[in-house]
Amino acid sequence: MRSVHDTVLHVEKELLKMKSPTYSVHVVKVPKGMGFVDINPAEVFFIRFDDIFNVFHLRRLHHTVVRLVALSLAHQIIREETPGVAIMDPFYMLESVMRSLGDRVIAKKQIEEFLVANKHKEIILMPYFRE
Repeated sequence: MRSVHDTVLHVEKELLKMKSPTYSVHVVKVPKGMGFVDINPAEVFFIRFDDIFNVFHLRRLHHTVVRLVALSLAHQIIREETPGVAIMDPFYMLESVMRSLGDRVIAKKQIEEFLVANKHKEIILMPYFRE
């Protein structure tokens, strides 16, 4: 996270030097085949500098940062072939999503498919966001 913070800080400083700066956001594209939601509208999400700032100041994290960390950890688990651990994509795990019957059906299907695909895992992480 420190390297991400330093990179973003550098970009922010360069933007401040401009006559008409724009607000920088960093685009994250979800790779295919990792078990994360990789279809529209979830295949791309955005991280703001404020989100990274909140990480370092121990403030409540935006769900996109948690999703980025979950994606990073899941990638590391796959790359290192760590046995017994699975991390679920928290895309649908928002309280606001769970209020709608249609969205609950989608979230339920995602959870069921995830649990079936990872039934032999000993440790399962399923992030959930109270709003």
